[in-house]
Amino acid sequence: MSKVYKTLEQLLADDPLETLFQKLFAIYDNQARKEEKYKDTALAIETIFTDDETAKKLDGLDWRNEKDREKIEHILKVKVKDLQALSRSRTETEAKVKKAVNVTSLKKSWKMLLKNSPIEEIDINTFPPDSDRPFIVFYSTDWCMPCHITKPTLARLARFFTKAKLFYTSDRVLKHREDIEFVPWLAAYLPNGAKVSSECGGTTKELWDNMNLLISMGQSFEGKGTLVCSDDECKIEPKK
Repeated sequence: MSKVYKTLEQLLADDPLETLFQKLFAIYDNQARKEEKYKDTALAIETIFTDDETAKKLDGLDWRNEKDREKIEHILKVKVKDLQALSRSRTETEAKVKKAVNVTSLKKSWKMLLKNSPIEEIDINTFPPDSDRPFIVFYSTDWCMPCHITKPTLARLARFFTKAKLFYTSDRVLKHREDIEFVPWLAAYLPNGAKVSSECGGTTKELWDNMNLLISMGQSFEGKGTLVCSDDECKIEPKK
């Protein structure tokens, strides 16, 4: 997990980021296909947690009791056996995810790679001054699996990135102040006062390209914007 690449070309060719995301997406795609069979059941489970009235009706009912089971099925309009099957399927899926993507190992790899990486940690009190621009901040949280997947590759790419300083943070207060709604997320701060941001991407090349585009395109942009790329072009859309 802590493999160090001597050249950017080797890193892009090996693409450790896509390898992990492909494992993750394959598992969730398989679960999505299963959920198609239990569409009404999935909706019923969601209702239990979002509808207080339904939750009250179910309060005290035990699916192991035959009469209660009939009441549960009447309230939710689905079979208890389907609820159990879907619940088991979701539990099995999460177990597969944890096995395929070892977050503990990713954290160790990130920690090791940081030792030889120029990325610095910041928080609300150590946020870089305007004089340090341009710089890019990688926003993440500890509960975010895609964040942990992305971090080691970001640390590897940082060794080859020379267009701006790189920082990372999990500070909730800072994310709120900077209006960061999703993680993992990149935000570039430019000398002209502009702030442009983007998703990280699902491959090593996408992450590398986004880091570079935020700086190169952000230099001629004013205000706040989001980098949006299609198959044909990339542009920065102003943020309202």
